[in-house]
Amino acid sequence: MIKFAYDAPALIVGDSLVLADLHIGRESKIIQHGDELLSITEYMVSEIERLKEEHKLKDIIILGDVKEDITSIPLQVHDFFSRIRPMFRRIAVLKGNHDGGIEKISGINVLDQELVIGGVAMAHGHKLFSPETFSCDYLLTAHRHFYFPMKSAVGKIYNMKIYAVVPPNISGIHKKYGNIEVKKGMKAVFVPSFNPLITGQNVLESIRERKRHFENKIFKLDRATIYTLKGECLGNLPKLRR
Repeated sequence: MIKFAYDAPALIVGDSLVLADLHIGRESKIIQHGDELLSITEYMVSEIERLKEEHKLKDIIILGDVKEDITSIPLQVHDFFSRIRPMFRRIAVLKGNHDGGIEKISGINVLDQELVIGGVAMAHGHKLFSPETFSCDYLLTAHRHFYFPMKSAVGKIYNMKIYAVVPPNISGIHKKYGNIEVKKGMKAVFVPSFNPLITGQNVLESIRERKRHFENKIFKLDRATIYTLKGECLGNLPKLRR
């Protein structure tokens, strides 16, 4: 149903490549040297083409925040879609909080609410999920990203992107939505950013510090199971924090 795209921050659902939070234009805040501005976009396009060919995929789904700038659509975004449009049968964008005006781009299907494919719901994650989400087997969501501080063989710590697979908080869901049915075994998967510049927050610290956010009330983030981009299970969060 859901597969890890081995060693890449992407998932495969059916015939679709699923990515999150490209934040095209983020590099402009870091790199100020002309042609280098497009280097991250070029890299992401190349990776998308590689994954598409390697897994023989037909469609692409982007879980929001295609762009960094909230209101304008920079040249890099138009260039990105002109490059990937010929690769795929369909392009779906689940609108995120950075995607103002994204509907103006032709050849893409922009959705304001969840997309459901074969028991897998998908959303950006910046607003309340619809009640129907909880009747699915999985919810793929982005908006918040996590990394695990991994120690290398030589003792150096580096920030490794991860997936956080999280069970629902039934009492929190009922408090927020009323007495709706939650499918047994349902889980949320927090998908890492596809942009190599974005790692997110330390999973060992950030969940504990964000109890006020609604995700923490409807999902048990403190009970997350952590997976690497290769699909290897590092363990559950309580054990990893010890």
